[in-house]
Amino acid sequence: MGQYRPMFNISLEHTYFNSGKLSGVNFLPTAETQKLMHNVNLVSRKRPDGLTVFFDGEHLDALKLHASDEDDPLRVEFKCEVGHENFQNFTSSSVFEPNKTLYFDSANTQSQPLGKKYLHAEEFVSSAELVDSPSLQAAHANIADRRSPSLGVISIQITDDELSELATGTTQEFNDYTIRFKARETYWKYFLIGEANREGAYLRDVNGEIEFEDLGEEQVADGRMARIFMTSKPIPMQDRAKPKLQLVITKNNRPKVLVSRLAVPTAKRINKVIHQDRELFVSEIYVNF
Repeated sequence: MGQYRPMFNISLEHTYFNSGKLSGVNFLPTAETQKLMHNVNLVSRKRPDGLTVFFDGEHLDALKLHASDEDDPLRVEFKCEVGHENFQNFTSSSVFEPNKTLYFDSANTQSQPLGKKYLHAEEFVSSAELVDSPSLQAAHANIADRRSPSLGVISIQITDDELSELATGTTQEFNDYTIRFKARETYWKYFLIGEANREGAYLRDVNGEIEFEDLGEEQVADGRMARIFMTSKPIPMQDRAKPKLQLVITKNNRPKVLVSRLAVPTAKRINKVIHQDRELFVSEIYVNF
């Protein structure tokens, strides 16, 4: 057994998380990749935010033989499952379409030099990475059967020139492929019910960054009337939302705080509604006391 050296990294990022990293993803090598890794002695090591694949220096000639095959180039492919059950809720909706799956191909990135490269065409993962290849649909279906959300398929091609650089360079010289997801943006819609629905009540952001529109009253499912407030703009979802929102009334011409800290949306439930002839993603919060 020779000296193992890093061949490439896969790093996952997501703006939903305060850390900026997407953890909890399982990388499942395809059957072809499992066979390849066994034959040429490749080893993978999972990291909290991704995966690193290492090669054995003593198997370099075998790797180069695979890489020089124009009909069947050297590729390492993984189907990916996300451990977060609400992944599709807190991720930008543009990357999900029925009967399609995300496909990240390193062949679409710059060939030189080694270093950090994004496996998508735009700043974040977008619909440009969606494909409907029958083979990939089958892979996507297999993942879905496990009842875990799919992140798609990652395909890394290693060229003969790259192998030569990896063999002669330092252990810090390799490709660090990055996939960056953007958080979904939703409008926050508050329903003031019961004693919370008072004359002159309004919502206030302590930091003055979020503005609300008073949409008047409407009847909710149990027949009661609720006063509705909705943010004037959509807000990116966060795993730990930071805004401090208050329910305030005006009493004796002075503001009085009824609720010092209102609940903020979570990724568990998002609704699609029609508002002023526009289709919006909305997070609903009920305030009842």
